[in-house]
Amino acid sequence: MQIFYVVATGLVLGVAILPKRPRASLLTYGARADKAPKQVVNSVAGQGGSDGQYRDEPDRDQSERDEAQNRDDTQNRDEAQNTEPVQDGGPDAPDRAEGQEGLDDGNTEIVNDSSSGQDDWFAKFVAIVTSWGQIPHSWFGGFYVVSMACSVFWLVQYLTDGRILHFLATRQAAASASGMEPGQVTLLWSMMFLQGLRRWIESTWLFQPGKKSTMWIVHWLLGNVYYIAMSLSIWIEGPEAILQRRLPSDPTGLISPKTVIGTLGYLFAAASQYQCHKHLAGLVKYSLPTKGAFRILICPHYFFECLLYLSMAVAGAPKGALCNTTLLCGLLFVASNLSVTAGTTRKWYEGKFGADAIKKRWNIIPLVY
Repeated sequence: MQIFYVVATGLVLGVAILPKRPRASLLTYGARADKAPKQVVNSVAGQGGSDGQYRDEPDRDQSERDEAQNRDDTQNRDEAQNTEPVQDGGPDAPDRAEGQEGLDDGNTEIVNDSSSGQDDWFAKFVAIVTSWGQIPHSWFGGFYVVSMACSVFWLVQYLTDGRILHFLATRQAAASASGMEPGQVTLLWSMMFLQGLRRWIESTWLFQPGKKSTMWIVHWLLGNVYYIAMSLSIWIEGPEAILQRRLPSDPTGLISPKTVIGTLGYLFAAASQYQCHKHLAGLVKYSLPTKGAFRILICPHYFFECLLYLSMAVAGAPKGALCNTTLLCGLLFVASNLSVTAGTTRKWYEGKFGADAIKKRWNIIPLVY
């Protein structure tokens, strides 16, 4: 699992150093436009990690909203040439998935004519490839259904002494010297299930995905792979507890300094991320988020996503270790994915609202980046 996360992180960083246009094609969503099928509509990840659109002004009727959207689209065609498009929130959604949101993640839509100004063959090739396999952006919420389904699958495997779980736990026990206590395994399973449930509720009832907004099927597949991998990662360093059938009756390891710190960090991160998503969902389209942690960060919901997984890594640290290494590798992927998105989100904000409007904000990690 650790190798998987490291390789995935390398791919993200590899995309980040590509030239602007092929990178844009790989990091953006497309749009199904009846009158302009060659245009690409980007989901700006200033709202990533959340998977819907800004709400329009409440006093507009449908015809006024349509007229306003047409004006916005015309204006943004002129702006898009200098606009850095961004993917959704990574794995949670990689996101972005998870990731995605990663990935995850109120997305503003801007129009970018992918056919103009692309002179090199590589950029054209990437644009063509990413135009294939576009699926509705509303499928983003499926990441969290997959996450919850995987959590339930492993629970059923444990309760029925399933062969898949027994095989994997046996191989892991033979390869590792020590692992998590039974209480830690139960705690991490609960954290992961609740994270998937909360994000599914948010994506279903809090956000309103645009009807024309789409995502590349590769993004969708990678997000699902991430959540499948994470559902395995939460227990893979506790094979002895599983093989000895000590869950959930044995609370050993449930109460310790690491689990207390990890649980408090998890609850704080989850509540704070929800507040960020709630704020984004209530914004008027094309407006700048300014409340709460948005005063100091471009993407605070990304920061709380990272804090959430860091808290899980601390709570799941085996005896004698500071963190759960597997979950720490998962965090490495999440942080790199969301950092790339946060950086390009900043560029979009600077183009839309001016550099002065956000000059005092860090991208994702206070005092670091």
